[in-house]
Amino acid sequence: MRESLPPGTVVDGELVIFDTEAGSMMFPALLGRITAGRRLAREAAARPANLVVFDVLADAGDNLTGLPLRQRRSRLEHLLADAPPTLALCPQTSDVELARTWFDDLGVTGAEGLVVKDLAGVYRVGGRGSSWWKYSDSDGGHHEQTRGHPSLPRPCRTLRARPQRPEPIKGSPASRVNRWPSPAAYAAVMGEARPRFMITAEVLVEITDAATLRRAALDRVAEAVFVADSDHSDDQVRAAERDAVQADVATALTWLVDADAIVEDAVGAEVVGSTVSVAEGVDEGEDLARVGADAMPDFAALFPLCRCGADDCEDCSGLQMTPRSAAILWAVAHMHADFAYDDVQHYGDTPVSDKDNGWAAFADYPRITWSQDAVWRRQAARAFDDLAADLAAGQLPLATCPGEEMATHLMLRSAQGAAADGWGVPPEKLNLLPRHDDDFGWDLAVDVLLQDEDILHLFDEQLDGIEDPESEENQRFRIGDYRPEAWFKPFQNATPRDGRRPFRR
Repeated sequence: MRESLPPGTVVDGELVIFDTEAGSMMFPALLGRITAGRRLAREAAARPANLVVFDVLADAGDNLTGLPLRQRRSRLEHLLADAPPTLALCPQTSDVELARTWFDDLGVTGAEGLVVKDLAGVYRVGGRGSSWWKYSDSDGGHHEQTRGHPSLPRPCRTLRARPQRPEPIKGSPASRVNRWPSPAAYAAVMGEARPRFMITAEVLVEITDAATLRRAALDRVAEAVFVADSDHSDDQVRAAERDAVQADVATALTWLVDADAIVEDAVGAEVVGSTVSVAEGVDEGEDLARVGADAMPDFAALFPLCRCGADDCEDCSGLQMTPRSAAILWAVAHMHADFAYDDVQHYGDTPVSDKDNGWAAFADYPRITWSQDAVWRRQAARAFDDLAADLAAGQLPLATCPGEEMATHLMLRSAQGAAADGWGVPPEKLNLLPRHDDDFGWDLAVDVLLQDEDILHLFDEQLDGIEDPESEENQRFRIGDYRPEAWFKPFQNATPRDGRRPFRR
């Protein structure tokens, strides 16, 4: 605008973001820019906007408010004759038939209505008298004589639609717009009828190459369009942002985070606003696997230690679940459950592929399960939660079905690594629990927590088909039904879990 309009020029208009493919305005995208805060420069670059101008109040210092609309419009058309596309002249006509066509198309473009003005009317700051009227699709086509801000009419803003029959355009008593907007058109403009959700996501990012990160952020800064205030030039604002990126890796990271991308395009939902903050994360050596560690049960009370050492002691002569072992198992159970739920959310019913290394949980399952649907996978995720709940109740996590049996094997494998390498539970929390010689006795845990290791045969491709209780190999080893559809049926010697228990995610 600074380059296109002479100093001392005041125009009346509205900022809009237009979707050229859909042929409609994007008010949610505009709202996202308005609420962008520090991300305004990035939002402006990502979502270019146009200023639609429909009146001029001053031209190079000349006050035009006392001139009739006819003359102001002529001055405005001359003023914007060579303006770039981002500075658009709002269309105007005295042809009633054309106006009727515009009104009929409002539901498609997302515009609210038409404004009918008196060509002899002057611009009244603070009120309009009877010089113009607005016909709004938001009220079924009726005209209204109020406006929100005296100097900013809003004929292009998307508002709600109510199913009322349109009234005639002012000045044309015999003409009526007889088209009812379609339900889809109404749904498209009924902003307040759309449910909204706040998504909270915490992402742990490890900086592997700070120099590369800063270079990428500086490239974004160089491409961005900055909006400076009256005390600073665009170049000064850009230079300050470059300095901030060089000085602080967190600032550099904010330039490379696109919170709006958390929702895919064209899926029936769109981001209308977002904020991004980057804070220093966990220290080196900590891990996302410490899921729920802050809410960890009091395992010292749940699994009191016995130190008698008697060979016939029921508490400590066999497997003694120690508080530290319980804490590790509980943490890795939560980790595996979340990994499984993540896979469900990301992949749904998509079969597992060994060519896709993005799977967090189900690529570690036997191949015979790789084609199971999202419902089956959610049950597998809940199996980890069920075993974690056993531990949180002070009970041994004893598998009640093949799905839990597989979960227990995976938990014990991860627990061994967590205990050896210091992850799973923050050391400062683990060190608060009493130590015992029986801590981390995973080999004994396999013998006690699992009735057998038959389910591990499913990993052997040479034994494909052994899961079927009718197969010769299955009957020879007497391993039972391990077909995927039977994985969540309780063992005959186990107490079934409550079938009404919920899924955590």
